[in-house]
Amino acid sequence: MPLVPIDPAMQLKKEGMLSILVFSDREKSMGLMVDEIIDIVEDRMDVNLSASHPGFLGSAIIAGKATDIVDTGHYLAQAYQDWFGVQEDGAFEEGSYQRILLVDDSPFFRNMLTPLLTVAGYNVKTADNAADALKMQEAGEEFDVIVSDIEMPA
Repeated sequence: MPLVPIDPAMQLKKEGMLSILVFSDREKSMGLMVDEIIDIVEDRMDVNLSASHPGFLGSAIIAGKATDIVDTGHYLAQAYQDWFGVQEDGAFEEGSYQRILLVDDSPFFRNMLTPLLTVAGYNVKTADNAADALKMQEAGEEFDVIVSDIEMPA
């Protein structure tokens, strides 16, 4: 399993335990090495999307504490170039899609999903409501897939 450090300057410990977040999908797994895992919480969050360095989406207040939000797509692509279905030559696997329209009224989800899909090799356009998405379609834009939030206001 490939191990990717969250910080490129991170040194492996010669003794003791490593803190690793493991991601897996089908036959692929990768470990994201971190300094330590402090806690695991389930909470609602309001994310400020203004990351100061690659690998992070921004920050949020979680359980009363300022917390960095990790861009997992950034690290998954480092472990496997084809994690998201893109082959080494940049071509897509058979049956995959290239042009995606992401329709979501939430800037958080648009800002979180767009870079992940782009890193995966997709050509992503966004719309923050159904009316804008329809205008794109009426203007002749074509998409292989439309991803939409099903709970958007009318």
